[in-house]
Amino acid sequence: MAELFNDCDRMARGRNMGFSVIKTKWIGFGGTTWEDLNIGEEILTPVEDLRVLGYRFNVFLNTSSHVSY
Repeated sequence: MAELFNDCDRMARGRNMGFSVIKTKWIGFGGTTWEDLNIGEEILTPVEDLRVLGYRFNVFLNTSSHVSY
């Protein structure tokens, strides 16, 4: 996953854009326990709820977090 993030970041930087590791969150779907993700010097802890383009998702693949909000 870290390798994929770095590839996306490299491509974006080639277009004068980029991704901030500090602002990046990740979620593992399926209700499984997921491990921390190490990207460079940053460690990302998986979150249970994630907001993407105004929609809220949770690890259980249901809309409860969006409806609750």
